[in-house]
Amino acid sequence: MPLTFFNDWTFGAIKGDQVVDLTEPTSHFTVIKPQDQLEAVITHCDQVRGDLESRTALQDGVALARGE
Repeated sequence: MPLTFFNDWTFGAIKGDQVVDLTEPTSHFTVIKPQDQLEAVITHCDQVRGDLESRTALQDGVALARGE
């Protein structure tokens, strides 16, 4: 699952030609910088992967061309 930041550091996943907001399922990580958030997701991948994958599959995202 390709992960990314969009719209001023909103954490998300790329799904086709869309990007899905994954802020809510990663909000329990207490981080200050976007890099720290990504590191927390990678470190705890086993615990969060299922939730991130299911939310990415179920949610509509915004067009990649619109992500700023």
